[in-house]
Amino acid sequence: MINRAIATMIVGAAALLLPAAGLSSGVLAADVSAPSKPVAPDWSWTGFYAGAHVGSARILSHYNNPAADRYGPGYYAYGNVVDAAAALIGIQGGYNWQMPKSNWVLGIEADLSLLDSRGSHSCLTADSLIDSANCTTRAHAMGSLAARLGVAVGADNRTLLYSKLGVGLVNSANTETKNYDNFYRYPYGSSSTSVGALLGIGVEYALSNSLSAKLEYAHTFLGSGYTQQTEELLNGNPVSLRGHQAFDAVEFGINYHFGATDAAPWTTPRVAAPNLADSGWEIEAGTRYWYSMGKFQKDLGLSGPAAVEQLVSRLTYSNTGHVGEIFGRIDSPFGVFMKGNIGIGGLTNITMHDEDWLADPLYSNTRHSGSGSIGYATIDLGYDVIHDHDNRLGGFIGYSYLFEKQNAYGCMQMTVNPAICGPGQVTSSTLTITETDRWNSLRLGLSGQFEVFDRLRLGVDAAYLPYVSLSGRDDHWLRTLVIDESGNGQGMQLEASLSYAISREFSVAAGARYWALWVDTGSDLFNGVSTARNVTYRTERAGVFLQASYKFGLPGTSR
Repeated sequence: MINRAIATMIVGAAALLLPAAGLSSGVLAADVSAPSKPVAPDWSWTGFYAGAHVGSARILSHYNNPAADRYGPGYYAYGNVVDAAAALIGIQGGYNWQMPKSNWVLGIEADLSLLDSRGSHSCLTADSLIDSANCTTRAHAMGSLAARLGVAVGADNRTLLYSKLGVGLVNSANTETKNYDNFYRYPYGSSSTSVGALLGIGVEYALSNSLSAKLEYAHTFLGSGYTQQTEELLNGNPVSLRGHQAFDAVEFGINYHFGATDAAPWTTPRVAAPNLADSGWEIEAGTRYWYSMGKFQKDLGLSGPAAVEQLVSRLTYSNTGHVGEIFGRIDSPFGVFMKGNIGIGGLTNITMHDEDWLADPLYSNTRHSGSGSIGYATIDLGYDVIHDHDNRLGGFIGYSYLFEKQNAYGCMQMTVNPAICGPGQVTSSTLTITETDRWNSLRLGLSGQFEVFDRLRLGVDAAYLPYVSLSGRDDHWLRTLVIDESGNGQGMQLEASLSYAISREFSVAAGARYWALWVDTGSDLFNGVSTARNVTYRTERAGVFLQASYKFGLPGTSR
């Protein structure tokens, strides 16, 4: 249900709002031909508004470790933080009041979002002689009620910079399941709604006399914590987990402003011309460097009803990525556009933890280090419902490919378990495990660019991945074991950038990007033999980038 709603929103959100926005057909048609905008009255932000948004979120659940607390710092404790990535879709509405003869804007806003997410990690770990468990978090919905304080800046006050303070809530299911055991264990936990303080910042830009687009980041600290009972025993006594959660969300949204008829539309129609420079065609090409932090996680479960929750093994890779990228975009005078990128680079500072639950209560956690490689490509085809030289907004459908290869060397046992990777058993230069993954994804999204100040543009690209297919290979070199991996799932990709136009053709930019893809219905072949165990896979990558680009086909001359 969530997947269908997200896909429908991403394709249709802009189109559904535009008929009510009062835009002339000329505005929707294409670019303006003149390099400067027409004179328009100052924008007034006063009034009611409502809209929709898409975006991404992360919920972090932090747990204590009662077992490690009991046995002291000499016992190895690992995990205890569950990171759940999410794609989100939602609605928002509120009221703004711009003080008379002032740029200051006060407001109040409420929003509600549906989430598609899941995250898991180890908890209750304390060396190899204490039971440990698998903790999971699934966030289903979030909402907020907040006051906004902003200042209207830029040409005709059409850019609103704002902060928000209020109350946020998240509905999630937090569970704990004992890992490898002689019989199946079901998740121990329940769904709950947590409430906490919300802080946020954002920028909103008026596209027309009644339509605006916004980009917003908000952090919610979900209260003072909670206590969760478990089925674990410590010295014969039940063990309780104490935890607290924090939530981060980035939203790209569109708002319709009711009764906003006192300001003229922002653009005028383009006049077509016979040559490329004045025909309405634009071609942009550039290069980009992306620095990122990444994580890949594979959970191997038991067979049976509790397969996803009760584990026999988990491999977690963390790394640093350095990627060189080329990108481009072609815009037609008909509103149709095509864009894409190709990136290739290396993965460094790889740290891999291989956890195994061998038998109740034996636990092994080996640490490995290494390096690898990464590559990706994206192609999108879309339509801009708004497009002038400095502002555009549209939807797209596309395809994304991601390749990651990670080599793990050495093997150091982090617990007191002597049977696996004890001292001197494996040298640091020995290749032990290689993980190779290919992710193919369908993209549905919104793309926009807005001139928040003269020469300074905000670009946003938000995509939901309703279908993700994984094809992977896990080589355990010391055991001559080849595991073929496959599965289907979902994901999201989000990026935002601020670009500065040095000239009308050449610009430079800095931005941030976050990708999260997950597979919850995976399966493995062990040396070609199928297994009944269910497997889940997740990959995340977040970082910052620098870019430079050049535009061809622009009318007029450099500024």
